[in-house]
Amino acid sequence: QPLESPAHAATPTAPCAWTALGEGLAVEVALRVLPSAGALEPLAELSVAVLLRLPGSDDAALVQRLASATRSISAPRGAVHSVRVVYDAEQRELQVFYGDSQTAAICTASVDIGEALSLDLGCAFIGLCLLPLDYRHHVVGAEAPPLAEPPRYSSRDRPVSVQSWRHQVQGSGGAGGRRQEEPSLGSGACYDAWFACTELSYRAPWPLPLVITQDCLEQYNRLFKLLIAFRHVHLELQHVELPRAELLGWALRSQLSYFVSQVLQYLQQDVIEPAHRRLLQAVAASRDFGVVVAAHEEFLATATSQCFLRSPELHDAL
Repeated sequence: QPLESPAHAATPTAPCAWTALGEGLAVEVALRVLPSAGALEPLAELSVAVLLRLPGSDDAALVQRLASATRSISAPRGAVHSVRVVYDAEQRELQVFYGDSQTAAICTASVDIGEALSLDLGCAFIGLCLLPLDYRHHVVGAEAPPLAEPPRYSSRDRPVSVQSWRHQVQGSGGAGGRRQEEPSLGSGACYDAWFACTELSYRAPWPLPLVITQDCLEQYNRLFKLLIAFRHVHLELQHVELPRAELLGWALRSQLSYFVSQVLQYLQQDVIEPAHRRLLQAVAASRDFGVVVAAHEEFLATATSQCFLRSPELHDAL
């Protein structure tokens, strides 16, 4: 959603392109508002491209354009632009739709994400990148060469406000492969599915993998999910708005907030912090690698057991 003035956002002097990540698959959406005359509704040129950063290339900015399209659309002030990206793993096809009600893709690219990207445990990272309108990628086979210097942000560029994000997963089981919709950010829907899919990722340098094994990372993720769930509930309770006359509602909110804050205090201050302090003391005093491994295993065992992760009934109740 274009804003009225670029002063609302911090504009860096030079952009940082997504190609600097080394590899990636990008859906580039550019909206250029055209000059309008009189009271006519302003028009804009919408350009959509699917770009693949070629891994292993000496040119850090070299990309392959898999598909592209350009449309002319109306661009009233304050309009919210909806872009949908759908990937079919069986057909190995990525489609880009513009608008909530559109059934025909504006852009379609044939790509196998599993082959194009190096997946971390079967997953890839998703992010947003803002570039100037004058930015020009170094595209394989393109006639126009890239600019010698990356363009700076100018008055033609506008900040972007992400109003909502929605993720839909194609279910592998069930009749007809039903789609399971995740709740969108900014809505009042349940966030359980987001917490279930959120994980910590840590690439331990050698020889730390001998201490922090994959099983240890799974235990850390269980602790992380428990803590972030309680933290989320605590913040949501602080932002609950009730009419002043709802005395019972305010009393319930106060009791729930007190309970959640006490559980958080117990988990962090009474369990994790003392166990972590004992771990640091044991590592500092150790002279044997086996002692370090044993101290770390004892820390995880204490944290997971006293945080009720080894008591299914108590964990499910929380």
